[in-house]
Parts: sequence; structure tokens; C-alpha cells
Amino acid sequence: MAILQDNLDYKAANYYLVLLFNKIYDVRKTYTINRYLDKIDPHKQSQSYQQFLSLMWNLNLDEI
Repeated sequence: MAILQDNLDYKAANYYLVLLFNKIYDVRKTYTINRYLDKIDPHKQSQSYQQFLSLMWNLNLDEI
């Protein structure tokens, strides 16, 4: 996503971002996201990783 911020025409980044969100959509739909995402643990994870996990856990299917 950081690469896309700098260059919106970067096709490889767009492609992989679409693949990522398709996979997230599939695992949210089948209720298997906990196989792929860690649970938030403030004692073991950095603040930025916790924010990322929070974002991923709180996305619903319509938002994806």
C-alpha cells in the first residue's frame, strides 16, 4: 500500500493488493480468518502491528 501511495500506476502492487483482498474476502466469508491472522496481544506485538491486525479483524465483507 505504501508503494501505491507513491506511484498509483505500479501494476504489480495493484495486482498483489487485489490478490490480498480477495483472499481476505474468502477467509472472512468462510469464517477461517483466524487461521491466517494473529490475535491482538499487546505484550508481544508492536503498536503498528496491533493497528494492522485491528484493521483486518474489523473489516466486514461489504468494506472489502
